[in-house]
Parts: sequence; structure tokens; C-alpha cells
Amino acid sequence: VAPPPPSSLSQPELTTMTLTEAEFVADTHGKLLLRGKQLSDSDLMQICEGLPLELRELDISSNSIGDEGVEYLAVALKQKKGLCINLSDNNVGDEGVRHLAKLIASGNVKKLDLSMNNITEAGVAHLTFTDSPLEVLILRGNEIGDEGAMHIAKCLDSAPKSLRELDVGNNGVGAEGGTAVLAAACKCSLQSLSLDDCQPAPGHLSDRIVALCKAGLRHLSLRCIGFTDNDASSLAAAFAINPPSQPLLVDLQDNASCGAKGRTALGGLARMKTQLKLRL
Repeated sequence: VAPPPPSSLSQPELTTMTLTEAEFVADTHGKLLLRGKQLSDSDLMQICEGLPLELRELDISSNSIGDEGVEYLAVALKQKKGLCINLSDNNVGDEGVRHLAKLIASGNVKKLDLSMNNITEAGVAHLTFTDSPLEVLILRGNEIGDEGAMHIAKCLDSAPKSLRELDVGNNGVGAEGGTAVLAAACKCSLQSLSLDDCQPAPGHLSDRIVALCKAGLRHLSLRCIGFTDNDASSLAAAFAINPPSQPLLVDLQDNASCGAKGRTALGGLARMKTQLKLRL
């Protein structure tokens, strides 16, 4: 009789698992790294039956995990705290976000990466940051659109000081959503914000960037947002008056509308203001 086809993980690993105690203890940082193992929902369910008590970081990115697997995972993790979960590049949809939102609201998650999945505004609507220790939320490369971005902006209005990094780039966000996130981010304690491929409404963009800097932001990514020569000139003038008081990196690459005039203005500013680093 032919043996059954092997899983992406060998059968002993799945049945003892997840990971034998010796294998897990070998990683003293409490990490379980299963990136790119072709794991399915059923594989993840089996893994969840033996998750180590000391688990702090779970990387199951670049697999084939969908909402059913995420639902099982959320139940398996509900007694753990301070978790860093990487579910990027899977098949997680709106229903999966609903289950993960419960973990966030319960204070179980410190970092959550959901980039490159199948999440829309309906999934994002389940999220809330109030009274949560969440520090990092990455939603890059989904389809949350303006509605999803505006919900994120509302969450930022009540976000705790623990939230340090937010990435909602490449999500089909237009002027309404992009402007809302920028405005809300000025009122919280973010250190890193990415709005790549969003389209904030024209006007007052430089003022918002300066306000983010004053609020403590250290990294701002605005790639491919339609940043123009006029925006660059306004930003250079604004920072000349209100220079950063701490290191700030602003990534403005891939903005074709910012030509030689704008680049010259910003380049000269960066040479004068040593706290400001620009990528053009």
C-alpha cells in the first residue's frame, strides 16, 4: 500500500507538535517560525493543538491559511499575552479579521501583520484599539478602501499610547480615507506611519506632515501618493520654520509629479536640517 502523501511538515512534526518540547526550547525567545511551509487550515488546526506555553512570536506567513484556520488559531491563543503574529501573504478574509479582533480587544496581541491578504472594509470594521496593548498593525496590500481607512482613523482617535506603527499602504485608499488617517495620526503617538499609494486630498499636506513630526513620528512613508512640486516647496518652507526636533525619515519615492524643482527644494532642506532624512 502506498504511503499517504507527505504534508509540507513531516508527519512526526505535526503529530508531536507543534514542535517537540526540545525543539521549541531550543529557541529561547519563544518563537515558532513556519513561514512558507504550504500550511493549510487543517495543518494549522493540528499545530494549534500543541502550541508551547511560552509562545511569544508566531510567524505563519506565506502559507495558505484562511478564515477557518484563523478562527481555530484565535481560540488556541486566547490565554496567551504579548503575542507577535505574522499572517501576511495568506488567504485571510473579513471573517478571519473578526476572530483576530477579539484577541486584540482582549489584550492578547502586541503586533499583528495581516499584509497581502483578502481583507476589505468589512473586515477592518471589526477592529478596535481602545484599551489594547497593540503596538504594531500592518494591513498593507489589502483592499480596505476609503471606508476601511476612515474606520482606522476613528480607531486612532481613541487609540492608546501603545500603538507605535501603522501601515495601511497599497489598499486602494483615496483622498477621503488618506486625509482622514493623516489627520487622526496627528493626534496620537505613532512613531511610524505608511500611507503608500494613498491619495490624500491636496492642500495642507505639508502642515499635516509637520504636525505628525511634532506628535513624535519618526518614520513616514508617502510613496506614490501624487506628491507634487508644489507640495515639496510647501513642505520645505514648513520645515524651514518648524524643523524636526528629533530624527525623522520621510520616504517620498515613486512620486512622479515631484520633479526637479521639488527635489531641489527638499534636498537643500535636508542638507540644512540634520534631523531630517528624505528619500526622493
